[in-house]
Amino acid sequence: MFVEREFFIGFDDLMFGNKASNKAIIKHLVDMAGIHSNIVGYGLNDREKVGHTWILLAWKVELFRRPSYSETIRIKTWSRPMKSYYALRDFQIFDKEKKLIGIASSKWVFINNEKESLAKIPKEVADLYKSEDIQVFQDDDIGKLSEGIEGGSSLSVKVTRNMIDVNNHVNNIYYLDIVNESLPEDLYKKEYNKFEIMYKKEIKREYVDTTVNCICTKTLRTNMIEIKSADNKILHAIVKLSE
Repeated sequence: MFVEREFFIGFDDLMFGNKASNKAIIKHLVDMAGIHSNIVGYGLNDREKVGHTWILLAWKVELFRRPSYSETIRIKTWSRPMKSYYALRDFQIFDKEKKLIGIASSKWVFINNEKESLAKIPKEVADLYKSEDIQVFQDDDIGKLSEGIEGGSSLSVKVTRNMIDVNNHVNNIYYLDIVNESLPEDLYKKEYNKFEIMYKKEIKREYVDTTVNCICTKTLRTNMIEIKSADNKILHAIVKLSE
């Protein structure tokens, strides 16, 4: 099952140059995934009834052209054949001329709400999504970023209340805000048209008004950032930004 919707690039979606930020791109992709789950009866409003929900594990995104202010984009999504405990979802982003301007892949796990633990995806749930055996990236390495960054610069970033979502932890789109706050100005102003995020351990509500530690290692065209607890004992996420 393919699902498509249009999204408008508004003022709050912008970075410098009046172009859509990576955070805005992810926000619209998340909304598109939610629309598909709502259609099949496993969306946000269905959590209590069905007793399960989807939790995001990873992103891989590549933009061929970054949309600008006041553009309308069309996002197409589909679920790929589901495994025992996780599902892969792919996306295509088109401009008003129907030209492909971006692709993305994401990885999700099925969670039992009461037990707060992984649950095997029942066949009847998988069948609802009518998965398509099509992938936008040739490789299938989503969510496999290497851990253990050493020798990089380190900066503490405050967790604020506006980052917390209905699941009582930092919403996945705000990890890019945390990363941006940690980057020096010269790196912050670069346009990263390829980026990946691997979520490891949620940043919970009790972190509000405390800090997380961002450790950044720069190569020629790529920045790798680990987001850790203030004492560096818990790895919350790894973000890879590539020009």
